[in-house]
Amino acid sequence: MSVNWRRVRTVVTLSIGVIVVAGLVLGAYVLLVDEPGNDEDVDSAGGTQWERYEVRGRTLTIYYAGPTCEDSRTTASVEEQADEVVVTLQTVVNSGRCDDRQVRHRVTARIDRPLGQRKVYDGACLEAELSKKECLRTERRTRAE
Repeated sequence: MSVNWRRVRTVVTLSIGVIVVAGLVLGAYVLLVDEPGNDEDVDSAGGTQWERYEVRGRTLTIYYAGPTCEDSRTTASVEEQADEVVVTLQTVVNSGRCDDRQVRHRVTARIDRPLGQRKVYDGACLEAELSKKECLRTERRTRAE
């Protein structure tokens, strides 16, 4: 029985090609998607401080700065009192895809009754034990106002 070396060489060459392509795809996945040591999303420590808000009816739109890697899982919790509203943001970031740049983000929160004359405070700021004066936030005004 004779061996067809041309066929053996073709099969070996194709097998090596498939292995190389699979290695390249796996390597690209590891570099771009699954960076070592960054397998899990990381919750920001204590909460995300924010800057300004807009109010429309019973909806507050909260504006804050965050890293470019921030995903869309920022949530706002609201605690309402007769004379104040405290909004605390919790932001989940994927630490594997971050850089030092800060970008503007916004998130909305519903309140049970119209804001009226109540003051709005940043809950993360209060948790950091800063004064209420430092944590009082101002309403963002549009140019038309």
